Amino acid sequence: MLIKTPNSMKKLFPLFAGFLCLANVAISQSITVTVPNGGESWTGCSTQNITWTFSGTGTLFSIDYSTDGGTTWASVTSFYSATGGSGSFAWLVPSIGSTNCLVRVKDSNDPATDDVSNTTFTIIAPILLTSPNGSESLGAGATHIVTWTEVGTSNFYDIDYSIDAGASWIVIANNYNTITATYNWTIPNNPSATCLLRVTDANDICMTDESDNLFTIINDLAVTSPNGAESYQAVVGTQGNIINMNTTTTYTVNS
Repeated sequence: MLIKTPNSMKKLFPLFAGFLCLANVAISQSITVTVPNGGESWTGCSTQNITWTFSGTGTLFSIDYSTDGGTTWASVTSFYSATGGSGSFAWLVPSIGSTNCLVRVKDSNDPATDDVSNTTFTIIAPILLTSPNGSESLGAGATHIVTWTEVGTSNFYDIDYSIDAGASWIVIANNYNTITATYNWTIPNNPSATCLLRVTDANDICMTDESDNLFTIINDLAVTSPNGAESYQAVVGTQGNIINMNTTTTYTVNS
């Protein structure tokens, strides 16, 4: 039996077919980082806007940054909400220095959908400690000139040192004022091979830097030899004459 289709239904067939085609087409998803996108120069501890556009994604985003060209990443924020096809996040730039920085924005619920700055940008460290910066051997009682570079600081500084690799800190100077970014430090008689020094803007603790590697403070007077476990042969005689003995007498210097 042949069933005739009403003309009204015939008109709907193309529309239904169109819906079926659309259902089989994947919705395009994209994120585009617009700032920073390469070439910018930002100072650490300043606030800068990270901006991006998006289409077909969710509305929650995760932002990361890299200072080594994308080899490693650190989180800026996660599950940050943005709507309307564009996003902006006010980023407190970290107190670091690098010319090889990138920013990455990801869909928090679909991390494979992301975008990265097209080329690297620069972060300028507001304080960069240059000495002591590691491997120095400083004698107690001597004077060492602490040096650093600065950009945009208050010129008032807190200076501290550590003898336990940064687990605790000892004050050298508070609210020290200088426009030369130097300090004459009299090395304390506090010997250690795990020392660090730190300089911080007294009015903005974000602006800080410490020695890249450990340095050493040594005693102002240190016995270097004998220093323990050595063994010596006794010399016995008058007027410097050595008396030969059948046995050897030794003693040990305690460390």
